[in-house]
Amino acid sequence: ELNQILMETPPVWKGSSKLFRTLNEKGVISYTEYLFLLCILTKPHAGFRIAFNMFDTDGNEMVDKKEFLVLQEIFRKKNEKRERKGDEEKRAMLRLQLYGYHTSTNSVPKTEGEDLVPRSYWDTLRRSTSQALFSDLAERADDISSSLSDTTLLVHFFGKKGKAELNFEDFYRFMDNLQTEVLEIEFLSYSNGMNTISEEDFAHILLRYTNVENTSSYLENMRGTIPEEKGITFDEFRSFFQFLNNLEDFTIAMQMYNFASRSIGQGKY
Repeated sequence: ELNQILMETPPVWKGSSKLFRTLNEKGVISYTEYLFLLCILTKPHAGFRIAFNMFDTDGNEMVDKKEFLVLQEIFRKKNEKRERKGDEEKRAMLRLQLYGYHTSTNSVPKTEGEDLVPRSYWDTLRRSTSQALFSDLAERADDISSSLSDTTLLVHFFGKKGKAELNFEDFYRFMDNLQTEVLEIEFLSYSNGMNTISEEDFAHILLRYTNVENTSSYLENMRGTIPEEKGITFDEFRSFFQFLNNLEDFTIAMQMYNFASRSIGQGKY
């Protein structure tokens, strides 16, 4: 059944912003692939090049299946580490309940090179994959490959035989299409077949990403400041979220203007 599902997977050069919707239930991705896609989904386009370069461990501007599968091991180890930490916390709580004392899971001294703070999966990917050539992960790529089943993503990138290679242009287009597809799904859930969504719908979408509990007051204020609704197109919707993905760079740019005591006009803004 899995082989039949994978037969429906198109090659990467036939990808589009409707790939996952077209596949519908005729596709499968692994948990580690899901984590990878999730952590890069909100990254700026510059992040696509960073991710690609980390996979390209031999620096030949192409990524093969073995190089890509290194991320499987990285994310697996990261997930196991989190699970072990959770088990330690549970055991500490059990000791507190049974014996009346509590030992901190952070009481063990950190070894050299060990993270002092929890890191996101993106940080793990960036740090660990760049060091793949200097670890045994790259050397064990054959073992990793043989122990894993093919997925829709692997077949899409590297073909049904796993012999194809992925260049940056195809990788960039895939990630750009993925971001567009996710935004299209959200936009269409509010547009009801129209070319625009209302300003209030847009506000609802933004408020979903906040911790605000009482949204009614915010929506009421918004209604009072917009006397006439013009609607928001998908291009405007997409541009706004691309801006959010680049918010860190924008913040740095604004700080530079501030340090230089220079004003910024509407055009430059």
